[in-house]
Amino acid sequence: MSTMVIVILVIFAIVCGVAFFNAKQRGDELMAQGKIVRRDPNFYEYAETFMLSNVDYDKVLYHVNARSFADSGCTVYPNNGGYGNILFKSTNEWNAVIKYLGEENSIYKYRFQFVAWQGGSSGIPKMESMNIFETKIEKMFLSLESNAKVQSERVKYNTSRSYF
Repeated sequence: MSTMVIVILVIFAIVCGVAFFNAKQRGDELMAQGKIVRRDPNFYEYAETFMLSNVDYDKVLYHVNARSFADSGCTVYPNNGGYGNILFKSTNEWNAVIKYLGEENSIYKYRFQFVAWQGGSSGIPKMESMNIFETKIEKMFLSLESNAKVQSERVKYNTSRSYF
């Protein structure tokens, strides 16, 4: 190998190492601040169902409207698509929804999931803002009822990729 190729590879390795170190350090800071939690790398492909006692949809909607989602670049669209659907559109190329599933025996169920996202050229979505947002939603539900039950399930999405 020529000396030039070796120099380029060394510089590339250093740049990648610095980028990885900075990303890890930022993630550690956000975890220490309680803004994110450690998640499965594909957490955005999971839906969470929250089950709360005596917390009706109007109370959830009130608490959503009382919070700021500016750090996630979100705009809130309550009752989007009908009563019980709260849509969150982010400037970070993803959307999420809280859907009211109904009530049975004073247990109210809500499903949270990311419904659309785009990645850059790598196809990877902007996970940091998604994690901040999901953590904020989880904390909101837990503030409404500390004994809330949560179930996670992987969602099967239809995807389309454009290669040209």
